[in-house]
Amino acid sequence: MRIRANQIILSLPLLVVLMIGHTLELPGQDLATAQCDATILDRANSHYEIGLFDETVDELQPCLPDGLERKEERVGAYRLMALSYIATDSLDQARESIRQLLKTDSGYKPDLENDPPLYADMIEGMKPEWYTFMWKGSSASRWMGRVAVVGTAVAIPILLQDNGAPPLPGPPDLPSGAGQ
Repeated sequence: MRIRANQIILSLPLLVVLMIGHTLELPGQDLATAQCDATILDRANSHYEIGLFDETVDELQPCLPDGLERKEERVGAYRLMALSYIATDSLDQARESIRQLLKTDSGYKPDLENDPPLYADMIEGMKPEWYTFMWKGSSASRWMGRVAVVGTAVAIPILLQDNGAPPLPGPPDLPSGAGQ
């Protein structure tokens, strides 16, 4: 088989384009970030639903914490990662995913009808830990026993895990004749 010069000349630009296209990255994006588009959660959820838990995590991990633009997408990704870790008995990694989820959305509530009970229990068990961390780390708050005073006029009771301190007393009785 003989190759003609004009065949090489015509094939060379195609070969160059294929080689450049294969290694081309978009400016400011690495390959992992370029894969973190709007369909990533659908793909990861499909993996999760058929029991491909490691693939679910592998799909989402490169996208966190900065590869997904919307907060809802990051929360969904952390949720799927936590569920996958729970399914593979990797509970420390599940806790870390839940910590990141609560850091992203401190008001997150699990779906009690559809989420596994262990997942919901882990979230509810970590919320007091997260709130304590969040308030103690805040420079705007001052700790006074079980109440964080924010600014000068607003007091927000913080539910903490039992630390052995006696409970706060109830309100005093109203004087007789008050309110008449």
